[in-house]
Amino acid sequence: MSGGRALKLEPLAARPLPAYDPAPLLRAHRLFGNNRRIIASPLNDRPIQAWSEGLAAMRRAFGLEREGHCLTTHPHRWAWFHEPQITGGFVHFLTEGARARRLSRAEAFVRAAFHLAGRSAGFLDEQRIVDATAAAEHPVEEGGRIDVLVELELEDGSMAGVVIEAKLGADLSPTQLKNYHQHARALDGWHEDRWALLILAPQPAWLSHDVLVRNPEWAAESWWRFLHQLEHCLSPEHDCDDYRRFRRTVWEGAYGI
Repeated sequence: MSGGRALKLEPLAARPLPAYDPAPLLRAHRLFGNNRRIIASPLNDRPIQAWSEGLAAMRRAFGLEREGHCLTTHPHRWAWFHEPQITGGFVHFLTEGARARRLSRAEAFVRAAFHLAGRSAGFLDEQRIVDATAAAEHPVEEGGRIDVLVELELEDGSMAGVVIEAKLGADLSPTQLKNYHQHARALDGWHEDRWALLILAPQPAWLSHDVLVRNPEWAAESWWRFLHQLEHCLSPEHDCDDYRRFRRTVWEGAYGI
């Protein structure tokens, strides 16, 4: 062009392609990829029906038929919760509001943890919960702090509950699980069959194998599975918009299946 600089055009092949994050599809594939009931036939055989069936199956699997499922709302786009904000947030929502709300939410939290720990929570069907408490960063004399401690008082005077060790990017220390187990055993009303010890991490397979082997009382599961199970246990009657959006935001950041 006369009197100016010529434009320099680059071939598109020389430009880097836009980044694509396959993580959500990979998580869905691991969950549904081998389920023949969901993928009953090739999509090109009956595309509309197959898509409808697959979508319905995914809605059932995620429990989206449940009124007020957290995936039906938007996360807080202004926030990316760190571990203390997640554990403290759960304790806040387990302890706020009327007594019926607190007991219902605490029971749901405990049931979800028991399910992931592979333990039966049948005693909750047989006995009424008369009180519930929850604490974050609970100090223990043996050393360290329990990330989340939820205790249920049952009508026979015994106690039940959950000890949560939360991990988001950190590994287990050699002594913390032993210390937390000893602390829980010393609690008033301790009953071995009515407590669950659960580690939550984005990818439990990345946790120290040696520490887990030395602490067989603990179960390790992903945040994703815990949140998924919690949605199934929660009562819509005792849910609220703030709690729902909090869970959705945690779901957004606590990856791993």
